[in-house]
Amino acid sequence: MSKPNGKPNTMSLAKQVWKPVEQASIPFYGHELVAVRLEDGRIAAILRWMCEGMGLDQQSQVRHIKGRKALTKGLIDVLVATTGGPQEAPALLLDVLPGWLITVDERRVKAEAQDDVVRFQEEAVAVLAAHFGQQRGASLALPAPMSVVEATPLAPTAPAADASVEDRVAYHEAMLTFLHWRQAIETWRAATDARQSAVEGRVDAAEEHIEAVAGQVNEIAAIIPSLVTRLGEQPLTAAHQAAIQQGVNVLHDALGVPHAAIYNDLRHAFKVAKYDQIADARWEDVRAWFGPRIAAARKQAQAKGIAAQPDPFAETPAQGRMF
Repeated sequence: MSKPNGKPNTMSLAKQVWKPVEQASIPFYGHELVAVRLEDGRIAAILRWMCEGMGLDQQSQVRHIKGRKALTKGLIDVLVATTGGPQEAPALLLDVLPGWLITVDERRVKAEAQDDVVRFQEEAVAVLAAHFGQQRGASLALPAPMSVVEATPLAPTAPAADASVEDRVAYHEAMLTFLHWRQAIETWRAATDARQSAVEGRVDAAEEHIEAVAGQVNEIAAIIPSLVTRLGEQPLTAAHQAAIQQGVNVLHDALGVPHAAIYNDLRHAFKVAKYDQIADARWEDVRAWFGPRIAAARKQAQAKGIAAQPDPFAETPAQGRMF
């Protein structure tokens, strides 16, 4: 039998039964949400009424919960006030309740209960949190393990020196219960602190990763304009390349300058490795580069009495045509 002051019954180490400090029955779409608040502030929903509301078998769901590590830690036994007197009943802590509800497949229940399953999944947790939050004058936020305020239980009073054996036994039993409860609270608080530290570590790591990715995105964004410009440049057309080759021949024949030297001057002027890498968009610049040189070559050829070759840059050749 559980002891007063909302402490778990630890007389049997195989099972703890919590005595709540508050119990509430909340109407919910023609059903009832029955839940309790423990002395340490945690809220637990009684599975019996949750299962009845969704058309589920309670025993099957208890086995389902016990088979999942993330859920079984929130499964507890509590004393529930009923018309037939206090009864032990399985309950699920509010911070674990959403995880269980989401595993319920509405397609696997009777057709008339499918809408109820969806309502429980979407609204039941918020309704319970709101109810107990208002009762305590708190916000409607779901209670998180790290925000639970530990209640200070009352240690049993030592019996008088002349107390009977029965009184002394009762005292030591109560003290054992009290110490087990304190031990459970300390264990729970340590686990909560560790979980919070782990979450904070993951958040810090995620923020660092986001900052690194943001830096990479900025670097990529900075080079995109130049990439677009470079990818958008088209090399010289075949016709324009032919015009350059003819122009180089004109200069070579009239001035006696080697072909390689002329091509080398052209490459340096346009800062390319090969003349055919000049962007076709700069064709007018190419014509301007050759213009005075062709004119000087033609003039020199005429002075020597040599028939001048036609100027390949006099007119811009159409793309794909040869002279």
